[in-house]
Amino acid sequence: MKREQSMIFRCFSLLAALLLASFGALAAAVGEVQSDQPDVLLTNRKAWEALAARGNPLLLLNAERFRNPQPPFKPPEKVPNTWTYRVIAEQLVPAAYAATAQQSPHRGRADLVAHCVAVIDWLTQQCDANGLWYRREGIGDPNVNRFTLGPLLDAVHMLQTLPAGREAWPRWKDKLDRALDHQRRAFRGEFDWEWVHPEVKYPNHDLYGPLCFWLSAELYGRDEDRQLAQHILRKTTENLLPDGGLHYIGIENESPVYHALNLILIARYATLSRDPVAVKLLQDMANYWPLVLTAEGYPECWSDVWWKQTWGPVWREALVVAAGATGEPRNQWLLWRVLERSAPSDAGMGGIYAAPYWTGVEPGEALPDLFVVRDENIRGVRGRAGSWYFGVCRGRGLRNTFVGGLVTSPTQANPLLAALRGAGVDVLLDAERPNGLWLSEVADRAAVALRPEVAAGLGVRYTLQRSLINGWPTPQTSPSPWQVTQVWRAAGDGIVGLVAVEATADAPAAAVLGRIALGPGAVEAPIGPDAAWRCGPLAVKFFDTFGTASVETVPQYARAPETWWPGVQLRQNLDGGAKSGQRFVYSVWIGPQDAEPPVSMRLLPQDRGWLATWPGGRQAAAVFNPTAAPLIIEVPWSAAAARQWSQDGTSQPLPITGGHVTVSLPPDHCVLLEE
Repeated sequence: MKREQSMIFRCFSLLAALLLASFGALAAAVGEVQSDQPDVLLTNRKAWEALAARGNPLLLLNAERFRNPQPPFKPPEKVPNTWTYRVIAEQLVPAAYAATAQQSPHRGRADLVAHCVAVIDWLTQQCDANGLWYRREGIGDPNVNRFTLGPLLDAVHMLQTLPAGREAWPRWKDKLDRALDHQRRAFRGEFDWEWVHPEVKYPNHDLYGPLCFWLSAELYGRDEDRQLAQHILRKTTENLLPDGGLHYIGIENESPVYHALNLILIARYATLSRDPVAVKLLQDMANYWPLVLTAEGYPECWSDVWWKQTWGPVWREALVVAAGATGEPRNQWLLWRVLERSAPSDAGMGGIYAAPYWTGVEPGEALPDLFVVRDENIRGVRGRAGSWYFGVCRGRGLRNTFVGGLVTSPTQANPLLAALRGAGVDVLLDAERPNGLWLSEVADRAAVALRPEVAAGLGVRYTLQRSLINGWPTPQTSPSPWQVTQVWRAAGDGIVGLVAVEATADAPAAAVLGRIALGPGAVEAPIGPDAAWRCGPLAVKFFDTFGTASVETVPQYARAPETWWPGVQLRQNLDGGAKSGQRFVYSVWIGPQDAEPPVSMRLLPQDRGWLATWPGGRQAAAVFNPTAAPLIIEVPWSAAAARQWSQDGTSQPLPITGGHVTVSLPPDHCVLLEE
């Protein structure tokens, strides 16, 4: 696992760049070049509708891309890293489709066929005697081999419909056979350096397996490989999360970027194999995008695993697959929100794989303007109030934040106006390093509460952990001398909560940081004692603080410091470390600038929660029992009435006695008190 983490850290930035190149339709690239004007949305929509009136836009764009003569393939003079093989293999697929598909106007064109054959010749020559492109050295990781072999086999399979492909097959089949043999052995668990597992606990990369082995069955006549493809796909279904995601690695939530990739790969396998398990798996993913995306088709990333919070737009091809494979009208509606923010252009491999799922110009069903609903993919709750999206997330350990939100614009091509990427605490052991102890344990104590359609609550307690990537088997974490308690309420009127960290023993530390991660635009410090911090249309108001507050960039995984987005930082430097019992607490409200923040927050003893009061006397409280025993907690209350909302969304009235309400909480429970 340590080797895996090291390789991930070294190659992530490079892989992100290569993904942009190979999946040419990534919306991130589109968002950078389009202006933020409403007429762009209309222009793009009309362009897509005009294509749709002529046929399948993804195939029409492929035909247009290869309309002109294709130059001879020129291999790179030097392969800078092994991800290059993956990029070239993925670029081969749309060319092979244009050269071979019955409906392609370029089928059999000599220059295009010659180009494809030359690319396959080179890629197979680059595969070593062990069937590898990545050889446990240089930049890359074992997934390079699957990401190269999958599209390469697909192109070879396409070329078998033409004489030139059949004639070249003897030159290719032995090398490809060795590559397939390595993958069979990897899926049996024979290599400790491979990232696959016999039980398929890493589906976000293993999903090339079914495609590779199905293609092997077709090319080599091996029925046992067809059975292996079906087996891997069936094991993948065991990773399905309750609301349509897949575990990212082991026990983790899924990330939108990997869900998009998964959809596209499962779709290709389903198209070729007609495997009913794959068809059903795609259908079972129907609810994922309506939970993760805003009404503009922009994904939130705060609930992702901490190393995948990259804040990029979604791939339009993944929405094509979701709309066509699930029949979910919300996915159809979201597809067109994404297309409006993407000028028509050839999508490369993703476009070919998504094309069979194209659903046309039906409007679909819009997301509600207001909702607060459970999302069991993240073990949390999501909500929307107009352009403000918010939520709480228990996740499955190793979290850097349990809350997040964003504000979007329905009229802008790049809709993200501002994001609360997270709120947490970081104990620096070395003042020169960006992170120290800052993550939760794998087995934290967390609970949610729900007031349906109004608000979500969350309480969590854990001891701080170092940077650690979840995986398979699940890594072990052990207690540290730093105990953290967080208690939050997220609603249409903003997110409010407390973060408390306590040294449970004398402990080495250079500084304690409280971090409110914002962006993408600049953060403005408040002017005046009652003013709020600002980041675009988001406002931040502190009640309790420690140390010195300032605008600072917040570290982002595998990204250069000059690209980090800003945030608000509370910093308390420690000379000689921390003493047992020393505490650092902040309470804060974060919300859209047109929402009214509380005028005061009162913290309950022993970090059991807080009570907030708004102008006019309205009150709300979040109460958390992080212990293993039942607790009775007295909460001050001056409003007219109170109801206690529990984790199942039910409520009960609380009598007010002597200016207090009494809350009885079982172990590991959180409740909201609302008027």
